[in-house]
Amino acid sequence: MNEEMPWVNLTQQEVEELRKSKKELTEYGKEKLRNLMNNQESYLNLYQIIQQLEARVKVLEEENVSTTNELYRLENSLDARIDILAEHCRLPEDV
Repeated sequence: MNEEMPWVNLTQQEVEELRKSKKELTEYGKEKLRNLMNNQESYLNLYQIIQQLEARVKVLEEENVSTTNELYRLENSLDARIDILAEHCRLPEDV
C-alpha cells in the first residue's frame, strides 16, 4: 500500500509509475508551451515585417504616382516642342 496516501489503493510501483507519467506529461506540456510561445514570437515578428513592407509599398506607390505624373509632364512638354519645331520647319504636325 501507499504510505503517503493510505486512502488510495495503489501499490508503491503504481504510485511511482504515476509520478513518472506526471513528470513526462509536465515536461511535454512545458515543451509544447515553449513552442507555442516561440511561434507567437515568430508571428509577432512576421506581423512587424509585414507592417514594414506595407509602409514601404505605400511609399513606393506614392513615388510611382509622382514619377508617372512627371513623365506625363515631360511627354506634354516634348510634344509641345515638337509642334513648335514642326511649325517652324513647316512639317506636318502629326510627326
